[in-house]
Amino acid sequence: MKLKRLNELLWADNIVIQCHNDPDADALASGWGLYKYFMSKGKNVRLVYGGRSPVSKKNLQLMTDLLGIPAEYITSLDPEPDLLLTADCQPGQRNTTPFKGKKIAAIDHHVTVRNSLEDLEAYDIRDNFGACSTIVWDLLRRENYDLKNDPALATALYYGLFMDTCKMQELSHPTDRAARNVLENMYDQAVMQKLLTHNLNIDELKIVGDALKNTVLSEKHNYAVAEAAPCDPNILGIISDQINEVDGVDVCVVYSMLEIGAKLSVRSCIPHVQANEVAAYLSGGGGHKNKAGGMLMAEAISERSGNTAVNSGTVRELLINEMKNYFEELDIIYAGKESSIDLSDAPIYYKLPVEIGYVRAADIYPSGSKIKLLSLEGDELLTVDDDLYIMIGIEHEVYYNKRGYFESHNKITGEELTLSDEELRYAEDLVCGVDTETIPLKGHIMKCVPVSSQIRAKPLERRVKVFSKFGDWFSGDPGDYIVARVDDPADMYIIRKHIFEKTYGTVN
Repeated sequence: MKLKRLNELLWADNIVIQCHNDPDADALASGWGLYKYFMSKGKNVRLVYGGRSPVSKKNLQLMTDLLGIPAEYITSLDPEPDLLLTADCQPGQRNTTPFKGKKIAAIDHHVTVRNSLEDLEAYDIRDNFGACSTIVWDLLRRENYDLKNDPALATALYYGLFMDTCKMQELSHPTDRAARNVLENMYDQAVMQKLLTHNLNIDELKIVGDALKNTVLSEKHNYAVAEAAPCDPNILGIISDQINEVDGVDVCVVYSMLEIGAKLSVRSCIPHVQANEVAAYLSGGGGHKNKAGGMLMAEAISERSGNTAVNSGTVRELLINEMKNYFEELDIIYAGKESSIDLSDAPIYYKLPVEIGYVRAADIYPSGSKIKLLSLEGDELLTVDDDLYIMIGIEHEVYYNKRGYFESHNKITGEELTLSDEELRYAEDLVCGVDTETIPLKGHIMKCVPVSSQIRAKPLERRVKVFSKFGDWFSGDPGDYIVARVDDPADMYIIRKHIFEKTYGTVN
């Protein structure tokens, strides 16, 4: 059963929250968030983890001591609880001791490694999220859990997100960024300052040095691959930042072996290769255009390398080959230039009359104030004026239009757009006040219908990046569509396959 609300698990009286072995900050934070919710409901709850030994890292010991996280190291679990709920891991993973419960559930942000989830009582697995702390934050607010009056838990969740996304530099999903924006106004600054100054010890300093010393460089494509000994994700970020500063390195991938696979940190300093795209290509990860990360699961390593032995050598060879393929399979197109492609023989499509939403920004925010849109491509800082329109797309993603473009491309219906509570919550997460308080969009989202326009389009057979005539860029994978307006062939861009199929129809 796909878990939508934590209250769906309140049937259990005795609950054990299990973190993965040798838990990191994200596992401890997300596990504690679940622990505190069920405690608030009067349940008998424990927070535990297994493995070879108790937590020994100084920053994690400091985290549990300062915040009072009651994580227990155990080697056996008796009696069996009514519910065993894993946090930041899944039953059956190599890094998760196989404790037993009468019923088992999982909350995680890693790729599913089980052939089936049917034997779980419930699960919430969002493998496009940067941290499990974000998932727990989202679940807690669905239950109206008051984090404003729980600064210790807000601090833990913020720190868990901070550490698992390399100091907020590898935020994979807009909801990760929404959690960051909310929690940074709630956490205990004094505690956070202590935690942030205990992230690197002498042993980790040696890990950084060894990784830099053994970096492999491709002079043909200017990318680098390096291995670091097992360490926290933020250490990988420190290493990848250093390598990306080297002359002749445009893109770098640093990896560290874990029990469940390899953790990746990606950096790029060139516009036609985005770090988030490389992370997605290698592992389904994400982040920003310059800094991103991901997790390459052991099963995927075996399948893609053809080698049943999953070790650092296998991963290094796989990453070197995958990076070579990434560069050699990528076409760069500059719309309206000689490098462009001819779509004059491609089929003609028209825009379907789908309903989308809009908010005139100046109707809710003061003119001249700053707002931030958490789009799928990254954060966009905008100044509110009479011409700025916040758009809510068919998947409730946000972007913006200027008045001229908005009025020429949309028909206003004069009606309010109806959204479910979950859809509204998602859209509101993505619009934040910067120099003023964030204002809810509820009651302000109006309905419009895109005006029918004709384009020529064809599906991509290779990965393509299009730099438009307006100076922005679009990326596409095989199956996505490259399109150009019929009345302006130089206006070329890419539409993702699932979006295209929902918004365009063929001309008969």
